[in-house]
This record gives sequence, structure tokens and C-alpha cells, in this order.
Amino acid sequence: MRQYSIAVCDDEYIIRQDIEKKLKNYNKALDIHCFESGTDLLNELRNYVMVLLDIEMPGIDGMTLARELRHRGYKGEIVFLTSHTEYIQEAFKVRAFRFLNKPVNNDSLVEAVENAIYEADDIEMILITEASGETVSIKISDIVCLETFADGIYIYTIDKNRYEVHQTMKHWLKDNGSDSFFQIHKSYCINMRNIIKQREGEVLLEGMEDWFPVARRRIAEFKRMYIEYIRKYAR
Repeated sequence: MRQYSIAVCDDEYIIRQDIEKKLKNYNKALDIHCFESGTDLLNELRNYVMVLLDIEMPGIDGMTLARELRHRGYKGEIVFLTSHTEYIQEAFKVRAFRFLNKPVNNDSLVEAVENAIYEADDIEMILITEASGETVSIKISDIVCLETFADGIYIYTIDKNRYEVHQTMKHWLKDNGSDSFFQIHKSYCINMRNIIKQREGEVLLEGMEDWFPVARRRIAEFKRMYIEYIRKYAR
């Protein structure tokens, strides 16, 4: 499972602590980085899935910081911590993702994180090395399913390509998986975002002609996880 990093930049310690606690309560696997100034954040800039910025900070204010992040090529989501609506027009220019009032509401924070992760998965590219030795770049969201074979896995994508990789499914998912992947059978793991139809014990996936079986012992868990996935990410 890939680890998602989130940055929190606010000059108030209590606010940073509160947000970090809420994020960890939501998902302990999140990699949280807290900064009390924009300068500190810029010095530790990395591939954050989301940054939460207080607009009114001494030194570099949040809006200036957001512009600098975009200037440096940051493509993740920017969430402003403020209730001041006069900043909305400026926020459009830096492609702001959300405004959250302080103190931050837990449900609003979780909803922002879930959607930021969804958007990150939609554009994130990964490199896979095929059995032939060729390296290929593919989008996580384009992966339809994984299928095990003798000493590796096949990776199927929406455009009907099949890639042969000499890596176990377990290790591939550990390195590249997200919560959209679910192993429905000992031989198959599917990307739930690419489900077209489902019926008792089977699913039909985007770009695939045949239905895929859900192991009997996994049906109940699959139903629960798919409902949860839809609840989080339905568009």
C-alpha cells in the first residue's frame, strides 16, 4: 500500500496538533508533516498529496506560499485554513481545492483527504518493469486488474494492454496499491474504480470481456469494501 504524505502549515501549534490528531485518527498510515512557517515547508517540499495552509501567517502568508508551491511545480491539492471569503478569487488562481474553517471540522477534513487521494490516484503514474526488461509508465487509475501466474503477475489496463511482471501480487500491492484495489480471489485483484457491473459472486470490469469470480469466502467483505469505496469516492 502506497503511503500518502500530507503537509500542515500553520503558525498556531494547537491547530497543527489538532489537525494531525484528526488525520491520524482517520488513518494511522498517513505520513503527516507539520510546519509552523511557509519557509519551513518550502525547505522540506516533497510529493505531498495535500497541503493545508493557514492564510494569515507571519513571514510568508498562505496565499503567497500557495503561489510559490505552484511555481515550483507542486501538483497536489491545496486546502486553505480560513473563513475569510475575500480570498476566494485569489484562491482560484492557485487552483485551491478547499477552504476549511478553524477549528477544523473532522468530517470536512476527512472528506478533503479522501478526495485528494482519489485525485492523486487519477493522475499518478508508476513505472513497471516487464519480464522482457522493458520499463513502462502507466496510470494507477488505468489498471483494471492483476492476475497471478507461475512466477509473477499480469497487469491489465483499460486500453486492453497486458503487462507481464516478475513480482508477486502481495509485493506489488504493498509498493503500488491503494484502497481502490481488492483481492477478490487468490488469482485476481481488481481496481474497484473500474467496476462496470456486479452480480452475486462476479464482477465485470472496464475493458474486459469476461466476468471475474469473487471467491465465496470473500463475497461479504467485497460487498462491504465496495460500498465503502463508493461512499468515499462516488462522483
